Amino acid sequence: MKYTLDDGSTIDLNRVKFVSKIWDSSGENMMLNPYKVGFTLRVKGKDDVEIAVPYQFSEWGQAKIKIKQKRAELVDKIRQCNPRFVDESS
Repeated sequence: MKYTLDDGSTIDLNRVKFVSKIWDSSGENMMLNPYKVGFTLRVKGKDDVEIAVPYQFSEWGQAKIKIKQKRAELVDKIRQCNPRFVDESS
C-alpha cells in the first residue's frame, strides 16, 4: 500500500521495517538548524525517511502532540497492511 507523506513523496507501507521513537533535536545555530521533533522510518531497500515538524521554542507542546498523532496514524496504517508489524519502539 502506497502512502503519501506531507512533502509529497510516497513510501510503500509493506516495506517499512521499523518506526523510531519520537526524537527532539535542536541545532547550535538556530538560524541554520531550527528546533524539530520527529521520528524516522526504516524502509526496506531505501534510505531512512525522516518525518519531522520544525518549531519555535514556545511551540514545543503543540509540535509534540502533532508528531505523536502523525506517528500513531502511520503505525496504524502500517499494521493494516502488515498485521505482523510490531512497533518495538513505542
